[in-house]
Amino acid sequence: MFTQYFLSCHLLLAVGYLLYKLMGHDTFFGVRRAFLIGITLFALVAAPLAPGQEVASLSAPMEVTQAAIHTLFAADDVSPQPASLSAETLFWWVYGGVAAFLCLRLLSSIFRLRGLLRRSTPRMSSGISYRLLDADGEGAFSFFGYIFIGKTLEPSRDLLYILRHEQAHVRGLHSLDMIWMQVMRALFWLNPFVPLLIRELQLVHEYLADRSAQPAFSDAKGYQLALLHHTSTSAAALLNNFNVSSLKKRIAMLNRKPTSKLWAFKYVVLIPAAFAVTTCFSWAKTTVRPTVQTMLTAPSDDRGAVYPGGETALMRDLADKLCFPVKALEDKVDGKCIVTFTINTDGSIGNARVTKSLTPECDRESLRVVGLLKRFQPAMKNGAPVAVDYVLPIRFRSK
Repeated sequence: MFTQYFLSCHLLLAVGYLLYKLMGHDTFFGVRRAFLIGITLFALVAAPLAPGQEVASLSAPMEVTQAAIHTLFAADDVSPQPASLSAETLFWWVYGGVAAFLCLRLLSSIFRLRGLLRRSTPRMSSGISYRLLDADGEGAFSFFGYIFIGKTLEPSRDLLYILRHEQAHVRGLHSLDMIWMQVMRALFWLNPFVPLLIRELQLVHEYLADRSAQPAFSDAKGYQLALLHHTSTSAAALLNNFNVSSLKKRIAMLNRKPTSKLWAFKYVVLIPAAFAVTTCFSWAKTTVRPTVQTMLTAPSDDRGAVYPGGETALMRDLADKLCFPVKALEDKVDGKCIVTFTINTDGSIGNARVTKSLTPECDRESLRVVGLLKRFQPAMKNGAPVAVDYVLPIRFRSK
């Protein structure tokens, strides 16, 4: 279940980024910022909000099948063997380890930024507070309520332009966006679209800060020249830098006329698009069909799938057809293999797959036996046959 949810999050992040790029270019920077953050939130909640997929699961077959196999393949008592580390488990250990490392690195970066407060001197210029860095450098950046200015940059005639720009970042709480995006980057570090989303959000932050800062000056060209004088090619992931490298795009946006509000209608299509994507990911959420006891009180035209002869016949057919793999018997395997299959509207079995593996030999034998089962009486809902998933645990015990 979690693996399906995890995959759906990755795919939704990719779909969201591609949809963002298809929206084209406009000056609705606030909407674009909300959309980029919304992509990450939607990716996390879309799967749980998706329509449920019905899954039938009965506990009785597992217990009685265990007894039947025990009767067929009795042997001397042996101690249960420890379960081997599966490839999926190993993947999650590695993935979780990398994610934890990235989260710790994020926390370390935040604490290092706090250290800058102790190594900087508070200053004031034109009513704007900032921190003058003790180390040489001409960098200028902000983090939450603090603006940091490099020592060699302070005498610059462009200082006021820079302070207005960073003040716009502070007032817009852009640092909060970047911390959230870095958390997403740590959780979904394997997804190549997350860094692209972060890059787009950083660019939108710069558009917003430029649009806020430039009107404060009567000389708009002076602000743009300040961008030219103090632009470099690097910017820290958590910081809002004045010297970010998207210079050409920023100056183009500063000289661009505001997009007509009539074009805002294109964002309305995101609502049905989000609904469609949520529906497409309904496989990420499953619900368990009512148990046999609950079904006794259900309406007469609603019932689950029924095997010919009932559960006793199902367990008997499993015991009759199941052959304990020789290698599994030699290895003294003790455990269960869970097979999930779809009971179609005509009662036939399809899409059988192992959802919990035991050993390759036991997995193949479980799928073989399921393929030999008789047709079920299909599940009924509102008087019409419906396809449902059926979970069948099969226990292998060598003793």
